Amino acid sequence: MIEALLRDEGAVAVSDLEERLQVSAMTIRRDLDRLVRQGIAMRTHGAAIMAQRASEENSFARRLDEHA
Repeated sequence: MIEALLRDEGAVAVSDLEERLQVSAMTIRRDLDRLVRQGIAMRTHGAAIMAQRASEENSFARRLDEHA
């Protein structure tokens, strides 16, 4: 379900997932860690984003630096 939410929304907060799924933050963090190991997601402070989106954002930031 977390993977589907990530695909639909691009990013999810741990607190939002706790509320939606009615599970503990620790359970969410373990599940997010598994998605990170599978290369599906990347963790941010208190949230996660799709790995593909993160690489696109990093690429954009890199281009901004190069063309500044």
